[in-house]
Amino acid sequence: MDAKQVRQLITETLQYLTPEIPFSTDAVELLLLTAAQESQLGRWIKQAPGPARGIFQMEPATERDLLAWLARQHPDLHVKIMALNVKADDNLPGGDRDMIFNLAYQAAMARANYLRFPGGIPADRAEQAIYYKKYWNTPAGAATAAEALTAYQWYVLGKKA
Repeated sequence: MDAKQVRQLITETLQYLTPEIPFSTDAVELLLLTAAQESQLGRWIKQAPGPARGIFQMEPATERDLLAWLARQHPDLHVKIMALNVKADDNLPGGDRDMIFNLAYQAAMARANYLRFPGGIPADRAEQAIYYKKYWNTPAGAATAAEALTAYQWYVLGKKA
């Protein structure tokens, strides 16, 4: 996907989440970094093999847990995010497919997922890559902070390694 268009979509989605989550350009860049590392900025929308889906590669179990947490801890934000959720269409196999087809929902869920973790989002991209690794990919995940930073530079900024 075109990085400028993805940035615009993420920006507009995060502005929509205000005031429940204050808007920040650092959050926009963190989500771009996450999408760059997880799906090559939209090249993959379903993990193969595996359960992760969307440009941020969120697993269904994480989605369910996050929605339950939002309903308990941030009900206004939960309502706002659910308003982005497209009703299941009987013509689409598998029912509700927002984590595959609905980019605004995916961006809102990715931002809400980062809301669960302590500390603010760092402004520095290298520190964001470390933050991503710790909280999104987790220590058990295969990615490294260095790979995430390289993916951001490659897919978002268009800089060759």
